Amino acid sequence: MFFSKSKANNEQGKDNAAAPKANQQQAPATAESTSKSTTALLQQSIGNQAIAQRAQQTAPTDKANTSTPEEQESAYVDQQQIDNLYSAKLYEPIKLAVLLKFGVGRGEWRRSDELNAFRQKLKDAARAQANDDITNEISNHQELQNKSKISQAFTGMIANKEAYSLAKSSVDSIMEKEALKIVNSTLPADPTKQKLKQAAHSAAKQLSSAKQVKPDNVRKAALTGAQTKAIEILKQTESLAVNEARTIVKGGKLLGKPAPTKDLSTDVRTQVTTDKIANKAIRLAIDSDSLNSGLVKIGSFVDLAVPNDGDSGEFEFELKIPLGQSGGYAIISFGAEAERDDGNLTFSAQIGFGVGVKALGLDANFQLGLYLEAQAGNSTSVMNLISYGMYRHMNGVVPSAAESIWGQGGKSGKTHSEEAELWASAIEAQDMEGENYVDVGTFKQLSAEFEAGIVGVSLSAGKKSLTHYDKETIIEKTLDSFGDNTKLDQLKHKASILANLEQRKVYEAEAEVELDLGFGSLSLSAEGSHTRFEGKPLDLEISIEASIPFEYGEEAAKWVSYMSKIATPALGLLTNISNALTRDKNDSAPGGATKDHNTDVRDTGTKVDIGSDAMILLPQFDGIGNSLAKQIQEVDVDTGEIENKIVSSSTTNLTLNFEKEWNSAGVAGDWKLAVELGQTKSFEVDAGIVKFSVEKTKRLAEFGREKKDGVKQFTGGLLGR
Repeated sequence: MFFSKSKANNEQGKDNAAAPKANQQQAPATAESTSKSTTALLQQSIGNQAIAQRAQQTAPTDKANTSTPEEQESAYVDQQQIDNLYSAKLYEPIKLAVLLKFGVGRGEWRRSDELNAFRQKLKDAARAQANDDITNEISNHQELQNKSKISQAFTGMIANKEAYSLAKSSVDSIMEKEALKIVNSTLPADPTKQKLKQAAHSAAKQLSSAKQVKPDNVRKAALTGAQTKAIEILKQTESLAVNEARTIVKGGKLLGKPAPTKDLSTDVRTQVTTDKIANKAIRLAIDSDSLNSGLVKIGSFVDLAVPNDGDSGEFEFELKIPLGQSGGYAIISFGAEAERDDGNLTFSAQIGFGVGVKALGLDANFQLGLYLEAQAGNSTSVMNLISYGMYRHMNGVVPSAAESIWGQGGKSGKTHSEEAELWASAIEAQDMEGENYVDVGTFKQLSAEFEAGIVGVSLSAGKKSLTHYDKETIIEKTLDSFGDNTKLDQLKHKASILANLEQRKVYEAEAEVELDLGFGSLSLSAEGSHTRFEGKPLDLEISIEASIPFEYGEEAAKWVSYMSKIATPALGLLTNISNALTRDKNDSAPGGATKDHNTDVRDTGTKVDIGSDAMILLPQFDGIGNSLAKQIQEVDVDTGEIENKIVSSSTTNLTLNFEKEWNSAGVAGDWKLAVELGQTKSFEVDAGIVKFSVEKTKRLAEFGREKKDGVKQFTGGLLGR
């Protein structure tokens, strides 16, 4: 009976819950009816509680009937999800579309002509402002205070070149600011997010009306509804935003007439200054070390090879390419030579091409090519002058190529020619002082070698046509437009003058005879060179040398072994140690000799030379040297003898040198006559087609007499001094 009443009460509770207002409008009751009514209300309350408990167990919580609209929406999708959806699916895609319309992130070839013209105008404004800022800052920059005027101008040019690229970032910054304005106006945040919330609520409410739906499914439906709405808004808004960007780039209509594009040049100029583009460009220009050419890296190898005064080194590479079976061949050669003496380093290099023939013991060839020679106090200056000479020579032959290699591509605001010439003038100011010079030009050379039994003969003769560049010559030819005095408004004129200077003629000849005396070899050689300019003599050099080599893998008399393998290397070892100690003393002395930045490399070169001399003196090295010599052997077709194609040797040299100079008027001046004792260590590989050789010579002692600046005196000393 109880369960029956409970069921009736529940049914009555449902009716009362469905129409509460109707119950409240009933007429006042009598005492009996009041009692019944109270009972009915109690039953209604019990029934409502039971219904509520069942609903809580079987259906998702529906705050829509008890909460504010904002709370109802948050029940299905929270604010963070709406914010993320707005940013990722609407704001960023529309911003990207606008930026692409502004050309940001698109290559020039993918843009319209109008867009390229629009951006070019802004980039020109940005670069112009950057150049103005650089001009204002360069002379006051702390790290450039002690630089010469021409060095500051060169640094400014490199900074302008760096700003050429850097300034583009300021243009893109202005484009992004304009893009943000457009996106914020066409896609206002609060109203758009509200639309997404409403779409989420609508989708969730529609699903929650169904029975037995899990809360997670309701929330997923809400998020899907918001995402669908985002896609709809994106389609509507993106085209509006892109059209606004198009109007800025290409113009639009104003009062029915065509309107011009929006001029953002002033904004871009302000942005360039705000971004400190000038300061960044100057910093890059200083750090890049653009004044020193890439050849400076080769200078470290030169310092390693010739670390001390009296040292010289030579490198030669030869490639002979056979032409049929006739014995003829094409030849490509590259050679370099370095010498350090009297505090100066001289470096020369030549590249040759030619043809030759080899038959019946005779090997002759003719070559022509490019020759360069430079002298300075350190390897950095020498290599910069080599690069300077290459520029001058190429500028006289193919100006466009010279401007392309040594210029900055016109990105500094100057012409290609002015950029290259400003670099050259800065090199003059930095590296062409005192007796420093560079010679550059062409050479022709005829060589021949002949072997017959115990005698080997080699002959060569050549001519060089060289343009000479030094401080005196440039001042004379350009009317004092040298280095720091270079007239910046006449750079092209200076380049034109120095591309057409008269050339010096250098005539050279060399002869060498090598005798196989059974107990060893004896080499006698003589060489000379004579330089003339405008029909007048400039200098003459003659050298006569006798050499006694000790070659590993060959039999030699004991006295030859003692002289070239023991006594000379021992004296060379003492010379290297003396040079190392003297250089350390000079470097540490206050106000003493200057230490260039490659002194550490020179110290390493000296230590390597000490090690090689010590190694030659060790008996244990004999086995290594002899084994190396026998790595490649070949039978001579004429004599039938076995020849080593790898030669490692230590040679004792006795040389008589004579030098004489004339002034520009052809009047005889200084001269020097000296006898020199030296040591040469060499390594050569002759593999037929390819020949490679490295040679290192060290002066052990020198005695002589000279006339310098009108004064006659004795010169020389032991241990390379």
